[in-house]
Amino acid sequence: MSTFTFDGPLGLGADAVLKGTLFLALLFLASPALHRLSAGARHLVWGSGLLLLVVIPGLSRVMPWRIEVLPSITSAPVAEQVTPKFDAPSPTPTPTPTPPKHAAPSGTDRLPQAGVVTSAPLSGGSFWHTVDLGVLALWLWVGGLALALLRLVAGQFSAARLVREARPVDESAWATARARAAAHHGLLHPPTLLLSDELPLPVTTGIRHPVILLPEGADAWPEARRESVLLHEMAHVRRRDLITQLFARIVCAAWWFHPLAWRALTRFRLESERAADDLVLAAGRRASEYAQDLLAVVQDAGRSRAPMHALAMAQRSDFEGRLLAILEPGASRRGVTPMTAIPLVLIVSLAALPLAAIGPVRVVGSQEASPPSSVVAPEAKPAPAGAPVLSELERLPALARRSAPVVSKSTAGAARALVIALEDPVPEVRLAAARSLGHLGDTTVIAALTHALANDTDAGVRRAAAWALGQLEQSSAVPALSTALRRDQDLEVRRTSAWALGQIEDAAAVDALGAVLNDPDTELRRKAVWALGQIQSARAVPMLLPVLRDVDPEARSQAAWALGQIESKDATEALGRAAGDSSRAVRSQVAWALGQIEDPASVPALARLLRDPVADVRKQAAWALGQIQDPAAASALETALRDAEVEVRKNAAWALGQLDLRRVPPGLIAAFDDAEMEVRKNAAWAAGQIEDPAAIVGLTKLLSDPEREVQKNALWALGQIDDPRALEGVTRLLRSNDAVLRRMAAEALGRDH
Repeated sequence: MSTFTFDGPLGLGADAVLKGTLFLALLFLASPALHRLSAGARHLVWGSGLLLLVVIPGLSRVMPWRIEVLPSITSAPVAEQVTPKFDAPSPTPTPTPTPPKHAAPSGTDRLPQAGVVTSAPLSGGSFWHTVDLGVLALWLWVGGLALALLRLVAGQFSAARLVREARPVDESAWATARARAAAHHGLLHPPTLLLSDELPLPVTTGIRHPVILLPEGADAWPEARRESVLLHEMAHVRRRDLITQLFARIVCAAWWFHPLAWRALTRFRLESERAADDLVLAAGRRASEYAQDLLAVVQDAGRSRAPMHALAMAQRSDFEGRLLAILEPGASRRGVTPMTAIPLVLIVSLAALPLAAIGPVRVVGSQEASPPSSVVAPEAKPAPAGAPVLSELERLPALARRSAPVVSKSTAGAARALVIALEDPVPEVRLAAARSLGHLGDTTVIAALTHALANDTDAGVRRAAAWALGQLEQSSAVPALSTALRRDQDLEVRRTSAWALGQIEDAAAVDALGAVLNDPDTELRRKAVWALGQIQSARAVPMLLPVLRDVDPEARSQAAWALGQIESKDATEALGRAAGDSSRAVRSQVAWALGQIEDPASVPALARLLRDPVADVRKQAAWALGQIQDPAAASALETALRDAEVEVRKNAAWALGQLDLRRVPPGLIAAFDDAEMEVRKNAAWAAGQIEDPAAIVGLTKLLSDPEREVQKNALWALGQIDDPRALEGVTRLLRSNDAVLRRMAAEALGRDH
């Protein structure tokens, strides 16, 4: 049995690989606990992990303390194989996900399947063999690194070629969607839109000058899908995802040999997409409609894949997980602020410190390896998500000339230079400085920005300062923004101030926002209503109720959304009256808001909406009645089971299962024969929730349904009903060819009936 110490190229490499592997394993073990965090927070955790992967080896050399371990790695003749365990689906079916919250005003701003893992210890031999093996390992690593970097560079050239060969879109057809998406994300310089016949789906590329490449058939898309696509792609631009993805790929190039590093990169990419999805939902897109847009994009793309050097809107490999995340009710969709980012990064870093401190035991009689004469550390860690990098500043030539010598040193130095630039005599420089401060994430600059907002003579600079304060999301900016909202002479500054107060979400802004709800400018009223919905203070309810009668339908719809966000029963009566609004969008939003408030007093109004001529309104009303869970809604929902629209019948069946009924409605049993699989599936689930033996005959019949998902729900429902007759059909499934159904049948028979 041979050994080697942690010295020389092989020893140092083994030390880095061991610590990196342990750190990655800890990240993956802890990943289930991250489910409650937003996608943006999970993206930050995985990004911090990839950064620490390259920091740990250097940190090990400068740690002031160490944890001593055995000085050798023992070779073994046989590698151990670990076979992944097959996890069968859960026997408890989940109903169709409910419509989530609407969000945001207009004009505002799977993992690859794990294979067999072979863990083979490093082998040595004699001392001389160890030295030769170390040199060989070093050259092998350098060769792999070079190939990985060459692939990355080739990808960048390929992306540049696609941009050169693409053609411009029809500006008249895309102008509205582009402008709305850019405004939602606060992008003063929206990305260029191009059409490419080489791409199967939309992608974003270009770090310094972002470009959104659209597939050739994109001109035929409906307006709603165009807006969904542009909101998603511009969310990547706003989050600086192209920069962080490039950094992550460089890290994986250094760890090209390690499967866990590539798995971590996949998780990092996936959370980036989900964080962008969250920003789309926060911009007002309904989850069900956005999911349909994603599905259409994936179907159009077929089995084609987007190039690895760009951010694609939807890939088949991760589509199912993203769709479930989009439709998951109650999921956290908040963005990452400095107040949430710092603790997350600290927690991940604290997990890495003990690993960095691991070192060899001081063996008596042997000479400890001496440290290298110098350790070259990175100049600075990457800035938090949303902060600028040097390339961002280089796009502002006038500002770069004044501050480049300082900006390259640290984020703090950049902040100081930009604050000085806020006093520059040239308005364009002051505007660029204000906007860059919003990206920087440094909250020490609030005073300088509020001074610019209150005193700068250029309206564009004041607007950029208001936008930057909204990006920084600090309550100390509320007084200045509130003053600008009420008194600034420039309408755009007032609009941006309203948006910024919504970003900050501080109840201290409620009075100022309420004061402009009667403003003659429609867009300002919309933004103020949206901001009050973001703040979610009950004090805003009396201010919002009159807006339900605003002349602008979108303002009325936005008011209904805001009242649903606040979830106060004081709004129930007014929302019930608004259920008769002439606008279909307002009626749909009212139904959603009443479902959020969950007041049984709203059941009659929602029952009327179940007879609305617009299917989308009826669907939303059925969902809302399921949220309220009042048995008084059973009759109206039973009638809705005969609706001509499939989505209405699906939601009605799901809602009946939410009502805590004691008797299964005859209409629900009749829905077992519905022509649509999803309706039958939800009806079976609802019958299992009600647990009435009257459904046994119909559920037993569903055990022979041609759709496996319907069979599973029917089997689960029969297992819920405490009646011996329910087990007769279950027993037959023990002879099924489907292993999952046999297992579920065995579990149902094992319950205490």
